Amino acid sequence: MKRVKSFFPLLAAVGLAALIAACQSAPAALRTTHLYTDLDGTLLDERSEIPEGNRRALARFRRAGGRVGIATGRTPDRALGYAGQIDADLPLIFANGAIVLHPDGRLLRLLSVDDPDDIRAICARIVTAGCTLIYTAHADPRSGETRVDMGVCGPPADPARKVVKLRARQCAEHDALVRELPRLTRGRYSVQESGAGSYRGVSIGPEGVDKGSALAFVLGQLGVEPARAAFIGDSGNDTPALRMLREAGGRCFAMQNATDDVLAACPEQTEADNEHCGVAEAVERLLH
Repeated sequence: MKRVKSFFPLLAAVGLAALIAACQSAPAALRTTHLYTDLDGTLLDERSEIPEGNRRALARFRRAGGRVGIATGRTPDRALGYAGQIDADLPLIFANGAIVLHPDGRLLRLLSVDDPDDIRAICARIVTAGCTLIYTAHADPRSGETRVDMGVCGPPADPARKVVKLRARQCAEHDALVRELPRLTRGRYSVQESGAGSYRGVSIGPEGVDKGSALAFVLGQLGVEPARAAFIGDSGNDTPALRMLREAGGRCFAMQNATDDVLAACPEQTEADNEHCGVAEAVERLLH
C-alpha cells in the first residue's frame, strides 16, 4: 500500500477505520536515520574502491529516508570524492574530526595544532621511532583547503596555514611511540592509533579532537539525538565514535576485520569484511 501523504483528504474518502488499517500496515519508520561510515578498512576495499554492493545498500538506506556521511582520518583532498560517489548528504568529517565540511565542500569547522615548538618536539620523537612513512597535513583556515606534505614532519612553510594532522606509519617503535606521545605533549593533543598491517600507525591532532567528538558536534548542529545515529568502523581512530553512540543508545558496527579495541568498544560485528561488503551487511540490519 502506498504511504499516506495527506491525512485529511484520505480521512474524508475512506473513513477513520480504513485510515487506522492503512497506518498499521505501512512500513515502520527508520529508527536509525543518520549513518556515518569510516573509509579505509570499512567502506573501501583493499584497492581503495567502493564495492558496488556497499554503494547500492547506502542508496537503499537513503531511499528509505536515511541520511549518509563519512568520517575518516583522511584529509578532504584525499577523500572528498568518495562522499560524492555515495551521494553523502551529511556533514563530512575529515582528519579524524579536525575538519568538518558541508556536503557541498563549504567549511563548517577547522581545529588545528598551532604551537610550532610542540610540533617540532612531536616530530623529533617520530623520527627516532623509525617510522618509514610520515606526513604533515595542513590547511587554509578560511576555506579548509588541505595539502599533505609526504615525508615531512613539521610546521608548514607558510605560517598562515594550520596543521590539522601529523601521521606516522610502519614505526619500528610503534608501541613505545603510542605510550610516550601523550606524556611528551602533556595531554595537549589527540594521539590515536589507526589502521592495521602496513597501515598501522599513529595520528596526532588538536586537543580533544576525534571522530566521536566530531560526530557529537555534527549531530548537535543538526539537532539529532545520538540514539538516531549509527557508525561503522574497523580500527582505533573509529573507537571514540563507536563508543559514544553505543553509550548514547545509538547503533555501532565493528567490521569483521576490526581490531580488538574496536570490538571492545562495539561488540556488534559484521560477518563480512571490507572486501565483501561489510557495510552493506550493516545497512541491511538497520533497514530490517
